Amino acid sequence: MFHNHKGFSLVETFASLSLLLLLITTSLPLLIHVKQQEVVLSDRRHIQSSLHDELISMLHLSNSTIPTEYERTIQDRTVTFTFSIEKKNIKGCVQWQNANEQTENFCLYGK
Repeated sequence: MFHNHKGFSLVETFASLSLLLLLITTSLPLLIHVKQQEVVLSDRRHIQSSLHDELISMLHLSNSTIPTEYERTIQDRTVTFTFSIEKKNIKGCVQWQNANEQTENFCLYGK
């Protein structure tokens, strides 16, 4: 009359469920942060590449007026390009707000 039931008890099920929820709640903020940093790095790479292209065109265009400043939109970010002459070199800088709402600056020099 006494049967041996092989299965999970309710306590074991709740323990495994709580462990699973603990893992999810600790890893989810980390995954969100990693994804946000991925966007920041992607934007930075595209903006720096655009600055390089703009600096090359400034170096090869003899009719360009330096110092100059203008804005462009790159990947939904408003980017300010600034070009000036510093010690016989052309200095090109960009400034933008990244996905973390922090201002970033980057400069390149050309001769």
